[in-house]
Amino acid sequence: MTNKPYRFEFKYWASRQDALSIERELGHFGMGPDTHSASTGGISWVTSLYFDSYEFKDYQEKSAGLIRRKKLRARIYEPYLDKSKTVWLEIKKKNDVRVSKIRLKLNRDEWESFMSRGVTALLALERAGLENDAKNEIAWNLINYSAKPKVVVQYKRKSFVVPSSNLRITFDTELKACKKSDLLYSGFMVDADLDDNIIIEIKSNSALPFWLGEIIKKYNLKKEAISKYARGVEAIFRYNSLPR
Repeated sequence: MTNKPYRFEFKYWASRQDALSIERELGHFGMGPDTHSASTGGISWVTSLYFDSYEFKDYQEKSAGLIRRKKLRARIYEPYLDKSKTVWLEIKKKNDVRVSKIRLKLNRDEWESFMSRGVTALLALERAGLENDAKNEIAWNLINYSAKPKVVVQYKRKSFVVPSSNLRITFDTELKACKKSDLLYSGFMVDADLDDNIIIEIKSNSALPFWLGEIIKKYNLKKEAISKYARGVEAIFRYNSLPR
């Protein structure tokens, strides 16, 4: 699917000990590892190359606390590009806790052409229907914001789902980032400093179940405006100011 309907997304900080306890409790309510990564216990890598303007407009809007904002990125579900046959180009739009995504699936040849030729290669892709709409909107955003590949952010994700529901809960750790313009291997990743905490994300297209609300209360989880992209940028430019 290239154009996903909006969903609600809530993010929380949790200690490692609390996160382990929460994982066990999720199992009592029928949640198990995501089938796409069931062989590894629901654990996978997420690697994203973020596109931003010269002055890092998307980062600045997040830092300013704007309710409506977006991110442009390319994403793979592997630690390195050579392990992935597919690259997803995405626009993630956020309006407070409501999130929507526009996605375009590229094979490796299409991705490499896009990396070498830019938007020209993207517009030349033959797509139909919603995929063509996604292609055009992504291209428009890249042009309109003069967005270039800036930063790679990578983390380890453990995902839990309910097969008969749209509820999805993820636990993200080992957040790292580097200043880079592609998805190729880099030995210069820096720790984005989670202070040994874990980022829990709850994603659903409908109201959260009562039992999940009770778990949130039990562990005193507070909704936070956490951006892994912003934390990555801040880690990279910790000792060097961003252009303004």
